[in-house]
Amino acid sequence: MKRALIASLALLVVATVADAGRSDDFEFAQGLMERKLYDLAKAEFEKIVNDSGRSGEEQAAGELGLALLLKAQAADARSDSKKKPEEVLEIFGAAEGRFDKFLGNYPSHSKRDLAKFEVGGLLHSKGLFLRDHIEKNPEKAAEYRSMAEEAFDAAIDLFKEAAEILEQKAEDDAKFEWP
Repeated sequence: MKRALIASLALLVVATVADAGRSDDFEFAQGLMERKLYDLAKAEFEKIVNDSGRSGEEQAAGELGLALLLKAQAADARSDSKKKPEEVLEIFGAAEGRFDKFLGNYPSHSKRDLAKFEVGGLLHSKGLFLRDHIEKNPEKAAEYRSMAEEAFDAAIDLFKEAAEILEQKAEDDAKFEWP
């Protein structure tokens, strides 16, 4: 009886430690991403997404992590003079697609507002990249100008939406009455 109780307690401790480790996986992957260890970060985010033992909220956070990873890679590619503009735009497109997937699949996720703000930042960065390449690529100036305007307009819309959400939250907080 005593051994069974000790074994049960040991199992409970192991399960608790394992679960605590799992909750830190997202932060660990973000840390890898911040250190530009993109392949490792991608593998960690994909583990989160593909782990059927995780809640839908956690798996969705993994999807958001993959989108944030592509955004970081796009920012790096933007300043890489060795990359052709088409290559950089492809990375921006992949990041936009990943954010669209997250926003489409998880309409009530707790990080949805953050994701919209991040997309706005991504589109702003894309617009700046295109603006910088208008003069460098005169044969594509009209195309780049149009794409830049589109990116800036979409970014402005997302930032306005984020501002409205923040204003609404501030109003809701101001209306809250303490018991």
